[in-house]
Amino acid sequence: MKLRVDRLFKGNTYTIGKLYIDGVYFCDTLEDRDRGLNSSDSTQKIQSIKVMHTTAIPKGCYDLTIKVISPKYSNYARYS
Repeated sequence: MKLRVDRLFKGNTYTIGKLYIDGVYFCDTLEDRDRGLNSSDSTQKIQSIKVMHTTAIPKGCYDLTIKVISPKYSNYARYS
């Protein structure tokens, strides 16, 4: 499964985008402010610019794992 977020509108305190799953539109997104960081930036650069709870996740590719142990949400475990 491949998730992609296209960030479309960047305000002073928010970023609005669209989430695609395997190339198919899934929903709109609302993130904190995009400060132009990339996952390929050095850790030092990211730590000097990123502000916890007020900065969007740096742009890039990430490996995701969902581990759910819950009777209510156990159907999500199939994506891990």
